Amino acid sequence: MIFFTTNITEKFYSLKHLLNLLINNNSNNMSLPSEFGYVAVVWLAGGWITNSIIGGLVMKARKKYGVEYPTLYVSKGEKFEKEFNSCQRGHQNMIETQAIITGMALFGAVGSRNFALANTFGGLCYLIGCYLYAKGYATNEANGKGRYKSGGAVKYIGIFTGLVTCVWSGLLMAKVL
Repeated sequence: MIFFTTNITEKFYSLKHLLNLLINNNSNNMSLPSEFGYVAVVWLAGGWITNSIIGGLVMKARKKYGVEYPTLYVSKGEKFEKEFNSCQRGHQNMIETQAIITGMALFGAVGSRNFALANTFGGLCYLIGCYLYAKGYATNEANGKGRYKSGGAVKYIGIFTGLVTCVWSGLLMAKVL
């Protein structure tokens, strides 16, 4: 097939042939494992629910400390600076990390049934960890130590599960593995 021809009809049929090859090429088709549904429920619906719950903690702190919108953080030296900012920071941490980690986990779950199950478990760890991290951060301990004392580090199980399965699935798709 020569795509660069002078005849317009030949160009049209060459383009049509190229598109058919791209669309109908079955050698790269993948199917999602049936367990992918669990991954979607945990990471997407569960992520929204967890984010809403943690956001509720910030709303309570706003009322408690008198911080009105659109103030994201209380300025240095103001009353209740550390108390409110610690609560807000716990929520902001989830917002900062959720999108990329969810993407890694969803992509990683397409690799196999076992990857889907691992990312379901990892998602539960991530969400529980984010909640514990935010609750612990809100305790306002020195240097944010409460975020890990409360068990917030459990979220890293989900982060690393998503990372490893994402890389592995990508290498499988690229036919490196």
